[in-house]
Amino acid sequence: MAFFCSPSPGKQRFAPVTVLAGLLVMGACQTIPVAENVSLTDRVMKVSVGSADKVEDYSQDFQYASGYDASAFLTAHHATITGDIDTAANRYTVALSSDPDSNRLLERSFRSLYLAGQIENASAIAATLNNMGTPISLGSEPAAAIAAQNRDWAGLEVVARNLTEDTDGVILGTLLEAWAFAFQGRADAGLSRLMELNNGSEPPEMLFSQVALMLDYLGKTDDAAEAARIASSRNSSDTDTAIIMAGVLARNNARAEAITLIEQKLNDYYSRQQLIMRLKSGQSTLLIKPSPDVILANASADVALIKGSSLISRITRLRLAVYLNASFDRAHFHLGRVLRQANMIEEAMQHHQRVRQSSPWYQPARVLLGLYHSGTKRDFDAAHAIFTAMIEADPTNPLPLRFAGNNARRHDRFEEAMVFYDKAIEQGGATSKLNFYRGIALENLDRSRDAEAAFRVSLDLDPDDAHVLNYFGYWLLVNDGDPAEALQMIRKAVESDPRNGFFMDSLGWGYFKLGRFNKAMAFLERAVTLEPSDPVIIDHLGDAYEKTGRLREAIFEWGRALYYADDTVDAAIIQGKIEKARALLQQ
Repeated sequence: MAFFCSPSPGKQRFAPVTVLAGLLVMGACQTIPVAENVSLTDRVMKVSVGSADKVEDYSQDFQYASGYDASAFLTAHHATITGDIDTAANRYTVALSSDPDSNRLLERSFRSLYLAGQIENASAIAATLNNMGTPISLGSEPAAAIAAQNRDWAGLEVVARNLTEDTDGVILGTLLEAWAFAFQGRADAGLSRLMELNNGSEPPEMLFSQVALMLDYLGKTDDAAEAARIASSRNSSDTDTAIIMAGVLARNNARAEAITLIEQKLNDYYSRQQLIMRLKSGQSTLLIKPSPDVILANASADVALIKGSSLISRITRLRLAVYLNASFDRAHFHLGRVLRQANMIEEAMQHHQRVRQSSPWYQPARVLLGLYHSGTKRDFDAAHAIFTAMIEADPTNPLPLRFAGNNARRHDRFEEAMVFYDKAIEQGGATSKLNFYRGIALENLDRSRDAEAAFRVSLDLDPDDAHVLNYFGYWLLVNDGDPAEALQMIRKAVESDPRNGFFMDSLGWGYFKLGRFNKAMAFLERAVTLEPSDPVIIDHLGDAYEKTGRLREAIFEWGRALYYADDTVDAAIIQGKIEKARALLQQ
C-alpha cells in the first residue's frame, strides 16, 4: 500500500511514500511493510514449470491442451497468470479428470493446489506422481502435514526423513523429524537431529529458538530458559523470536526476564503495555505450553520466514502452518503480510481479521487492517474505529496516534490530524516521519511557516529520507523558497533513487524555476519516460518545450496532459496554454 504525500493540487507529484516500509518485507514486523503491487504471474509460472528461468508460451500450452479438457486447462492457466490460485487449482483438477496420467498436468496441479492451501488434494497428486516414478519437489510436505494432523508421529518421522532428501525441504524436513522423535519420547534423538542443522556453516536462525522450544516441551526448565536467552540475544533475532522466547522464559521460572525481553525487543507496532500486564497477571497466552500442532505450525512458519525465501515458499509454508493449527495467530499474521505482497489483498485481510485479541500479533494485524481501510478502501470511519480502539487500549503508544492522524489527513481532515499528531509528540513519538506528516497537514491549513519548520525538523532527524528531501525541495520551489537549497535536496533524492519519475520531475522543475530551460527539459523528458501517464509531469515537459521554442511539441505534451488529467492539474489552464501556442504558430 502506498499513498501520495499530499492531497493538495500538484503535491501528488512527489513519489509515493511507503506507509509501513519494507511489509511488508518485514521479518516479523520489525517494520511493517507495504504491499508490493505485483501479481503472482511470473513467480507462479516459473515454479509451475520447474525452472527458475523459463516461463512458457501461452500458445504452446494451448497446443498441449488439445488432448484433454482444453477449456479447463486454459482457465487454470489464465487464473495462474492473474493470481487467482484457488481457481487455478480447481480447474487443473478438472483438466486431470480427462487425462489423469499427464505428468505435466499433475505437476501443475500439485503446485497450484499446494499454493492454494488445499493440502489433502496436493498430497494425493504428489502421491500419484511418486507412484508413477516422478517424485516432485516439496511433494512430501503436504503428506507430512496430514501425518501430523493425525498425530501419526511414526508416519511423520518417515515422511519427514524423505523430505530431507529434497534440497528445498531439508530444513523443514529436519525440524519435523526432530519433533516426531520428541513426540515419541525420544528426546535425545530429537535434540540431536535439531543440532544437525548446525553443520559448521552458519546455522539457520530458528535453530536456537527451536532447541529452546524442544527443551521447554521436554520439561527441562533450566536448559530451556538458558536456550531462550541464547536465541533472543543473537543480533539478528527478530520480534517473532523475542515473543516466542519470552514465552519460553515465562513458562520456565523467568517471567521477569520475559518482561524485560518484551520491553527491549518489541517496537511500537506491538502493544508492549498490554503484553506485559497480561504476563504479570498470569493471563498471557505466552504462559500456555504449546501443543504439538502449535509446535509444528511454528516450525513451518519459521521455515517460511527464512530471510531470502521466495514469495511462493512463504505462502505455501504459512498455509501449511494454518493447516496444522487453524488458530495459529503468528501464521495468520504473516500469511496476511505475504498475500499483500502477492497483491491478494482481500484474502490477506481475512487472515489479519483472524488474529485473536489475546495474541501478541493482534496489534500489528490491526495496524495493517487499519491501513487497508485508510489507504486502499479510503474508508475513514472503518480505519478511525480501528486506530482509536488501539489508542484506548494503549494510550501511551504514539504509533496508533500517528496512524489516526494520517487517516484524518488522507481524508482532508487536517485539524483532526493535527490533534493526533500533537498527542503523538506528547507521547514521545516525534520521529522524522511524524514531523513530515505534520508539515503536510500544516501546509494544507495554510500555515506555511509552521509547515516549513516541521519539514526542517523532519530532515534534522533523518537527513537522508529521499521522500522528505524531494517533497520539501519541491515545496520550496513552489513556495518561493531558495531554489539552490531546493535543488540540493532534490538532487540528493534523485541520487538515492534515479529511476523515480517524481523525483526526476522535481529536479527538472527546479531548473525550470531557475530559468535553465534546456537542462530542465532534459530531466523532464526523463521523468516522462519513467512516469508516462502522470499529467503534472507531462504538463511540466510541455512548459519546458514552450520555453525553448518547441511549440508543436509543447502542444502535443499539453494535449497528453489533458488526456490523463485528474484533480492534480487545472485542465482550463492547460487548454489556455494550448490555444495561446496555436495562435503563436499561426502568426
